[in-house]
Order: sequence, then C-alpha cells, then structure tokens
Amino acid sequence: CIRDSLVLVRTRRLGRVGDSPASMHVFNHAITYVPGMDLFLDGTAEFNGSRELTSMDQGAQALIVQDGGTTRWVTLPIDSPDDNTLVQEFSVDLTGKEPVVTGKITASGSDAVYYRTSLEDPERRDEVFGKQLARNFPGAQLVRATYSDLSELEQPVTITFTFRGGDLLRGSAARRFVYPMGAPRDLLGAYASQSRRDQDLMIRVPFAKSTTTRYVVPKDRAFGDPPAPTKLENEFGSVEVRYTRKGDELVAEVTYSIKVQRIPASRYAEFRTFMAAGTAALNETVEVKDER
Repeated sequence: CIRDSLVLVRTRRLGRVGDSPASMHVFNHAITYVPGMDLFLDGTAEFNGSRELTSMDQGAQALIVQDGGTTRWVTLPIDSPDDNTLVQEFSVDLTGKEPVVTGKITASGSDAVYYRTSLEDPERRDEVFGKQLARNFPGAQLVRATYSDLSELEQPVTITFTFRGGDLLRGSAARRFVYPMGAPRDLLGAYASQSRRDQDLMIRVPFAKSTTTRYVVPKDRAFGDPPAPTKLENEFGSVEVRYTRKGDELVAEVTYSIKVQRIPASRYAEFRTFMAAGTAALNETVEVKDER
C-alpha cells in the first residue's frame, strides 16, 4: 500500500498569494503527493511520466492535505535544465542538387511531452513531424522517420529521420554559407522580445538543448575559417558554440540552456542582454567557397 495525500494547487498562471490563504477558492487544481517517494503526481497529465511535473504546476503554490486534516503549505518543485533536454544530431550532405539530412532527436522531460502529445496519432505522425521539421528548416520534405514507443512515458522520446531540402546552404552564387544549427535561431525573440518589463518574466521550464551538425560539401568546394569558439555562462543560462573542420567536413557543436524559471523585472535588462549575445553566437555563419 502506497500512502498519498491530496494537494490543492494554485497554478502558475493565477499568480501568487500570501502564505496564509484565507479561502479554498484561491486553488484551481488538485494533484497527489506520495510522501514515501517525495513525489508529486498530476493525474490529469496523460502524456507526462511520473517525474515530469507539468509546467503549470512547477513553482506553483500548493497545500498538502494530510491524513487527519493537517495541512502543509509548499511551493511545488521546479525542474533543473537537465530534466528537460533535447539532443539533436544532424548529418548534412551538400554534395547533391539539394541538401539531404539524416538525423536523430532524443527528447526528455517537457520536450518528450511535446512529441508524445503532438505525434500521438500514428496515422498522422509523419505529416505532423514533417511540418515540425519544415518550421525549423523551411522547405524540408520528410523522406522517412522512425519513432520510439511514445506510450512509454518513463522513457525519452527518440526519433530518427531523413529529409531533403530545408535551405541548409544559404546565400547566392556570390557567397554561400551555413549556420551552426542548420538555420538561424532567435533566443532574444523567443524569450526576451520586450524592450522592458514591469513584472517578472516567467520561463515555461528550465531546459538544456544540444545540437551537433555535421556538414559535408563536394570536392570542388571548401569551408572558410569558422568563427572562434563562443562560451557564455551566467546564472540565467549558458550558450556554447564550437567548430571542427577537416577537409570537406565541418562539425558545429552547439549547446544552450536557461537555468531559471523566473527572471525578476529588476534584472530583465541583464537577461535580455544575455539572450542577445546568445542569439548573435548562434547566428554566426561559416562560408562555403568554390575551390579554384
């Protein structure tokens, strides 16, 4: 027999109240707490594993109602970046008329929930995943994909795939180039688009993303000198970009993270500056030259 307790939750979107709520009406949700495992379980989250607390619960105020009616006021736990990881590997063949990309995605935590939810229907799975690729790589056409068992909620989601196109070689005949992640990325627009804030900024969940992109060009082309490695890190997160070039091959390794759930309004300008620097690092390009 596993003992558990009712937990009344005030989800994050409602904001915070004082530590002594005067009414049960401040709560809008209920989950379960298992004391023996120090584990909060949200039975309404059908695509989450037992260790994947929903973003609306994380950091929320809650009241644990124990046997006998005693209560305990708590703040629900917040994930670390390592709980929500997305690892991507791309091999980009630029030797033909259009790019051909083989890849693998391994998603844990909130990213796994995203794929389990969006790819739930096996009849439409390739269609939906193809559109997801095309949002990141405009014009990408999915050739094939295989998926891990999305019903295994305690396991990461793994997807292997091949697609064509995707505009991975940019520019014109005068100057061709590639991005370290295959396409531009805008951390500033995604997480700090406002010039200023009067209220704290809430990030959905802390996360970490890692992408390795391996480019191969034909023998009559070569990569120019890549940018110097970049490493940015502070209490808000980290961004690192580094390159390895060997003959007709270029490998770009990118990692970035946001470590916190809440950025105080008083520090938003610092966070925005960090996001701008990260965006600049992710959008430095490497030239692809014709060999003479």
